[in-house]
This record gives sequence, structure tokens and C-alpha cells, in this order.
Amino acid sequence: MQYQQLISQIQNEAGLSSLDNADEALHATLEAIGTAIPEDLADELAAQLPEEIARCLQPPALVAAGGTNQMNRREFVHRIAEACHLNDDQAAQIIPTVFAAIDRATGGMITTDVRDALPAEIRSLTGTGPTAM
Repeated sequence: MQYQQLISQIQNEAGLSSLDNADEALHATLEAIGTAIPEDLADELAAQLPEEIARCLQPPALVAAGGTNQMNRREFVHRIAEACHLNDDQAAQIIPTVFAAIDRATGGMITTDVRDALPAEIRSLTGTGPTAM
């Protein structure tokens, strides 16, 4: 999937007002995912994404995003909300849409290895699988 197609899908499906907002949501979500999963899995995910966005999952971006650590659901949502200039409730509403778009772009990787590597309370934000809200 091409980068422009990916952010267009996110904009349309999340009801965002611009491609820039969709781009921010995608970057913020990938950076948050990258800090919550093992580095080798982040590398594998990055390899399946368009180059323009894959660098969010590479070490310099992850260090800038706060490094890898265990986050809870509130911290995960808040990190994305701050990056997108949204409140936490708004961010929590768009996160499943971003996950779904990443899932399509990676041929289902989000619903398998990456989703399974996320802490259970963050996994509930993916909108897929048995722990979906």
C-alpha cells in the first residue's frame, strides 16, 4: 500500500479534517506501538510499511518518542492525543481506525504478532480479536 493511500484511508475512516491530521495520527500511533513492542518486532513491522512512515519505528524515532517501556492504556492513548493535539477521548476513538489501516497495509501483521506483543489493555484498542472493546 502506498503512503498517500494509507493516510487517505485514515482520514476518511476516522473522519479527520485533513491529511495532515491523518499523518499525525499514523505517526503517533506507530511511535507508541514501537515503544510498546520488542525492537525486532518493530523492525519487522517497519519493513512492511511504506518508507515514509517506517522510520517512525526505527531507533532514533523511538528514542525521540520516549524509548521503549511498558505503558498502560491511559499512557498509550495520552501519548497519541498529545502528538495529535486531541483530548484522550478523541484519540481513543481514532486509534482503532489507525490500527485497522496499519493492519491492511501490512497484510494482517497488526492482528497477529504485533497485536499479541502489546500489553492486554493496549491490545483492547486495536478493535480486533477477543479483547476488542
